[in-house]
Amino acid sequence: MPQIIKDYCHKIYIKTYLSEIKRLSDTIKTSNMALSNNKRDEIETAAQKEAIKCATLEGMRAFAEEDPASIWNMVYGIHVHRKSGVKDTDTIAKIIAADQSWKKSSGHAFEEMVKFLGSEALRSEGIEIVLQRDLSLIIKNNQLNNETRDISWLKGQKSNFDLFAIVHKDNNNFCFGCLQCKTSIRDRVSRDREPSIHAGNE
Repeated sequence: MPQIIKDYCHKIYIKTYLSEIKRLSDTIKTSNMALSNNKRDEIETAAQKEAIKCATLEGMRAFAEEDPASIWNMVYGIHVHRKSGVKDTDTIAKIIAADQSWKKSSGHAFEEMVKFLGSEALRSEGIEIVLQRDLSLIIKNNQLNNETRDISWLKGQKSNFDLFAIVHKDNNNFCFGCLQCKTSIRDRVSRDREPSIHAGNE
């Protein structure tokens, strides 16, 4: 059974990764921009982030009885294998680099998974979970109806919270929750005690 799940997740991962590489590369070419090394790195990061997210979510859907942590670890193995598969003396270094790549891309992918799953679960209540960049855009477009002092405070929380809870009511949007979803509770308590206290008082 584990091999069937891994094969399924591998198929989704590779299909999504290649599709995103092509889509993003085509977008760059269409806009007549040069495909620089920096841009290639950006495309690679975006594609593997999407591949991690889709492979994990599809694996969880297809094998609902399986422990989600087990599926997440399988996708980790798939990702590391793709990043470090060349057989030469640099294999160990590539595995380390692949692990770092996983940490970078999976963190963003995990946030987007929580955003997707949370929003789906709370949609009937008029609640949406958004990323920091989503909140910034909402504020920029003057679509947030919190008090001015609250909006000012929210603008300064880019490094303190991962996600935000927005309620849509009577054609208005109100941010009522600041969420931390990635690091351990102990790390968050020690690092973000003051921001969390302020969030509760605002």
